[in-house]
Amino acid sequence: MALSPPRRASLRFTRVVAAFAAASALTTHAGALEPAVTLGRISLAPGHTLALREELGTALREELAAAPLAKLRSREQYVLSARLQKLDTRRTPNWTQATCSVSVMLKRKSDSALLAVVNGRATAQDTRPLATQSAALRAAVHGAMKRVPAAVAQLR
Repeated sequence: MALSPPRRASLRFTRVVAAFAAASALTTHAGALEPAVTLGRISLAPGHTLALREELGTALREELAAAPLAKLRSREQYVLSARLQKLDTRRTPNWTQATCSVSVMLKRKSDSALLAVVNGRATAQDTRPLATQSAALRAAVHGAMKRVPAAVAQLR
């Protein structure tokens, strides 16, 4: 018995929807253990440029990917937010010195409860102003992020 074209299209649509639902269910089940820590909000103290926000985000993503947390899977999820507190630059005729401080906040994803605040601070000196600021920012992020795995371990 042959199906009419509208019924054939309806049957095909039903099969596609069923296949999508099955694939979605498998993905949800397989993805039950997600990365324990994801990156959340990145903010700046007043007076800093959006370019610094992008650089801060890049440094945080790199540190998070390199941390032991990157491979940690858990049913309990955490969100890591960060704030550039200050980036001061001092210039002389021969060199530039930059001091940076960042705060990293660890929150539980389910209820946004603040679980830990870790600060990082660094000073860098170079002849190139932008390179100096970048080095100080990255070092401050590294200083804060190296304490995050211990904070997560205490929570588990």
